[in-house]
Amino acid sequence: MHNILAAELMKLKKNKMAGTGTLLLCAIPVLAMIKKILIDKDSIGLQEWYLTIFLLQTIALPVVNGFVLTSLIQREYQDCTLRNTLCAPVSRSAFLLSKTVIWFLWFFLSASAAMLLTISGARLLFPSGFGTDELLLIAGQLTQQALLVFLTSLPALWIAVSQRAAFYPALLAVLGFAILETAGMQVSVEWLLPASLCPWTAVSVSVLVEKGGGFYFLCLLSAALCGALGLAGALRAFGKQDL
Repeated sequence: MHNILAAELMKLKKNKMAGTGTLLLCAIPVLAMIKKILIDKDSIGLQEWYLTIFLLQTIALPVVNGFVLTSLIQREYQDCTLRNTLCAPVSRSAFLLSKTVIWFLWFFLSASAAMLLTISGARLLFPSGFGTDELLLIAGQLTQQALLVFLTSLPALWIAVSQRAAFYPALLAVLGFAILETAGMQVSVEWLLPASLCPWTAVSVSVLVEKGGGFYFLCLLSAALCGALGLAGALRAFGKQDL
C-alpha cells in the first residue's frame, strides 16, 4: 500500500492541473485582499469581505476538485497505464483507494492554504474587528466546507471511473454540484429540510443552521452517506471493468 501511495504522489507532483487548481483556490482570498485595499477600502466590513470569499469558494472548490479528479483518473485510461500497474501484486481496491487518498490530501492541503490566506487577510485588513472568535469561526466554517465538498464530490469519482477515458460526464456532474451548493446559500426556512437531505445543498446549509442542531447533523449525515455511496460505487465499477 505504501508503494502505491508513493507512486500516486509522484503522479500528482507531475500533474499540472493540480498545481493550477491550488493556485486558483489561493487566488480567491488574495484577489479579495487586493480588491479591499485598492477599491473597497473602508466601504465593507469583515463579515461582508469573508462572505464574498466563502461564496466564491463554494463555487470554486467542487469545480477545481472535479477538474483535478478527472485529470487523475482519465489520464490512466488515456495513457493505458492501468493494465501495467495492475499486473503487479496490487488489488484494484487498494489502487483506487490510494488514488483517492492522494486526491484528498491535495484537496485538503490546497483548501487549507486558501483558508490560511483568508485568515491572514482578515487579520491584516480588519485588525480591530478580528479576534479569537472570528479566527475560530472562519477556520471552522472553511474546514467544514472543504470536508463536506470532498465527500459530496465522491460520486464524481464513480462517474469518472465508469466513463473511463471520457471526462465530460464527471465535469458536468461537478458543475451541477457547484450550482446546487451555491443554491444552498439561498435556502429559505421552509426549504431547510429538503435542502438538508440533498447532500450538495447541505454543504452550504450546514453553515447557515445552528451548529449542533437537528438540521446540522442531518446535513452532515447526508453528505457522509453521499460520500460513502460514491466511493462504494467507484470501487464496485472499477472492480468489474475489463482492462
